Amino acid sequence: MKKTTPPSKAMLTLARSLSFNAQNYIPKGGVSFSLFKVEILSGLTVALALVPEAIAFAFVAGVAPLSGLYAAFIVGLITAVFGGRPGMISGATGALAVVMVSLVTEHGAEYLFATVVLMGILQLLAGVFKLGKFITLEGSEGVGKTTNVDSVCQTLDDLSIPYIRTREPGGTPMAEALRTNLLAQWDETVDGLTELFIVFAARLQHVQGVIRPALASGKWVVCDRFTDASYAYQGYGRGLDLKKMAVLEEWGHGDLQPDLTLYLDLDPEVAANRIADREQDRMEQEQLSFFHRVRQGYLARAAADSRFQTVDASLPLVEVQALVCEQVKAFVSTHSEGSN
Repeated sequence: MKKTTPPSKAMLTLARSLSFNAQNYIPKGGVSFSLFKVEILSGLTVALALVPEAIAFAFVAGVAPLSGLYAAFIVGLITAVFGGRPGMISGATGALAVVMVSLVTEHGAEYLFATVVLMGILQLLAGVFKLGKFITLEGSEGVGKTTNVDSVCQTLDDLSIPYIRTREPGGTPMAEALRTNLLAQWDETVDGLTELFIVFAARLQHVQGVIRPALASGKWVVCDRFTDASYAYQGYGRGLDLKKMAVLEEWGHGDLQPDLTLYLDLDPEVAANRIADREQDRMEQEQLSFFHRVRQGYLARAAADSRFQTVDASLPLVEVQALVCEQVKAFVSTHSEGSN
């Protein structure tokens, strides 16, 4: 008697044979009826929401409702086959519909398709050539990171480079909530490993929801701290195993690293005096010995990686800002020469 392959196993085999990473989203237990039920119900929910949305955006753009439905279907299909991640919904946007109004009015709907295709090509080129760059600012409390993030952003504005500004922990609503819990005062001891997992949970949400999409679209990202801070604070400061942290980093975002890291270096005693008069969170209330270890961690990473540029934060603020701007301009110049 000829054996037949169960449909669930056949679909699992098909998914794993594809060149994209669909297998990453298949549970270890395999495909089951309950999984199909959840996926189908969620798909129907999104579809029912997208249908009126696509029709409404079509009216706004001045094209036939059927064009809006075609567009919604194609966007969802391409995202499902070639990209996306669990929990991601892709579809038309109101902002794009508004922009298309003048195009359709002046040139007709036939130009709409060509324009959308060109937009897709430009996005692909931005991803392939990595036009977006990732700049991070690092340093302990009191070194002036926030002020110098302003300087970096102003420099990019002056150079007409599109960018987004963000921070860690934080950057998304969920990550900001985790940040609040991380820095809050608790009537219990917070273990260093607990801190590390909270920070990385916020980071993964931030990376997937903000940083990667911005870089893929060709925008630069300016971030107040990133994974180097985890090595400095939880690795050197709390004494956690650096090798295990490296495994967590590789698992979470191994292929995503900053292109330029500006480390603002300052003696912990001086930094403590700078923040003495402000309300301090749980991390800022640590002992000076902790911040000496943090500084040691930052200096060790800066010495080992050429993407670091160390800035003496003990200098007057105006001089520090000038040095930061010089580093950013030099990086932009190098990047521009390398892309020509």
